[in-house]
Amino acid sequence: MRNTSHGLGLVAEGLDWKPGDEVAVATSIEYPSNVYPWLHLKDRGVEVREIVSSPEGGVTPEAVAAALTPRTRLVALSSVQFASGFRTDLDAVGALCERQGVLLCVDGIQSIGCSPVDVKRSRIHFLSADSHKWMLGISGIGFLYVAKDVLPRLRPALVGWRSTTDAWNFNRSHFELRPDAGRLEEGSHSFTGIYALGAALELLLEVGMPDIESRIRALLTSLDEGLRGLGCDTGPSPEHRAGILTFLPPKGESRTLSAWLGERDVSLSLRRGRIRLSPHFYNQPEEIERFLGLVRDFLGR
Repeated sequence: MRNTSHGLGLVAEGLDWKPGDEVAVATSIEYPSNVYPWLHLKDRGVEVREIVSSPEGGVTPEAVAAALTPRTRLVALSSVQFASGFRTDLDAVGALCERQGVLLCVDGIQSIGCSPVDVKRSRIHFLSADSHKWMLGISGIGFLYVAKDVLPRLRPALVGWRSTTDAWNFNRSHFELRPDAGRLEEGSHSFTGIYALGAALELLLEVGMPDIESRIRALLTSLDEGLRGLGCDTGPSPEHRAGILTFLPPKGESRTLSAWLGERDVSLSLRRGRIRLSPHFYNQPEEIERFLGLVRDFLGR
């Protein structure tokens, strides 16, 4: 896959929708890549049903349950919300979807590479992510997971020579789709991106996902404690946290502080009025201390 949007789009366009079918999505908080593919189905009679977000800016199993109706075909959500950092309880949502006979599609870009995701345990049918965030890869390459039992229900929205069973025979036209997920790969691969992603994954596996997750949590705890000590409002709470911490300065000067920190070589994002921090395993405690010192200097001006 080229990116997360590519994978999610193939799912949205590939399922056999019927007029009146519903997709449950928290459109108010999801990244556009996990909203627009479902809204694009309107001309096929598919309706988007809103999942009400929690006060912390996340999707809870209870909110998903409240959004389901007998017409719901699929639930689309993020493993971790891009703006708030709220971590979805995928195991609980997956179990709920299984009981209701509903497909579960996950945007995994904000968790793959920083915290484990078990697609089988969580009963996920589709998961898409690209590599330029936590996986430490480059833009333009990613992956789409499709559960084997639902693959026959996914009609390829794009087909090409690589989609077929006799792909390397160029002397005849024999259109027979591959029985595996390779049918979704329509043409030549981005080998530069594939090799880059392979090297990045080797690094992550060498360090080990349990150690990576533990390291990130420790760094976030230090950031959380230090920022709260400076009077900042932080989130999400530890039980809903993956690799992201957001904060709001005491006087609400997020935009000014964000620009001020950027001028001092701090890499961060401003999302929906809050400053978003995403340290990885390679970040050092000394960098956390330097960051907190910069925030302290700004607040003490």
